[in-house]
Amino acid sequence: MSLPVSQIAIGQLAKGGVDTLHIVNGAGGVGTVALTLASKVLKLKTIIATASRPETITWAKKFGASHVINHTLPLGPQLKEQGLSFCYAFICGGTLEMNLEELVPLINPLGKIGSILPAESPLALQAGMFKSLSFHWTLMFGLILKQIAAYADAGVVSKDLVTERFAFGLEELRTVYQKLEAGKTIGKIVLARD
Repeated sequence: MSLPVSQIAIGQLAKGGVDTLHIVNGAGGVGTVALTLASKVLKLKTIIATASRPETITWAKKFGASHVINHTLPLGPQLKEQGLSFCYAFICGGTLEMNLEELVPLINPLGKIGSILPAESPLALQAGMFKSLSFHWTLMFGLILKQIAAYADAGVVSKDLVTERFAFGLEELRTVYQKLEAGKTIGKIVLARD
């Protein structure tokens, strides 16, 4: 499911002449696909991803991040230290409210923020008004499925993004759920019917 969701979000950026993209949760399943599309399809030179552990930092760089910053620390000082700014952000991990609270002050005026995450409470986007920011939720639609399937068939989206594969069953579903709840996964976890 993350292939089409990522494709929609990244596809929207392609229309806007993007040069720099910030991806929150770059080592997750959706983030990995977003990194791949941003680097291989859009060919962006500056792709900032968030990751905090050595293995997730390595993963994000492997799939296209030009810069990785630690999401467990304040982002602003890290961006400033590396001389980075961004006009586009894609939130695909953590909580939407917490990420918006941190990103809105950092994103450049006229920036766009996209997310696949639901809001758990009303969004406080008032601060974004003074920068003329826009916010977009991204969901899947049928047409995009054909395009992302073509990318997968052409090898643009790597099969390496699947890090764990389980048979489709109740115990396996519990195992996968526990892994996701722990917040320590990398890449895609697949449940498949054989």
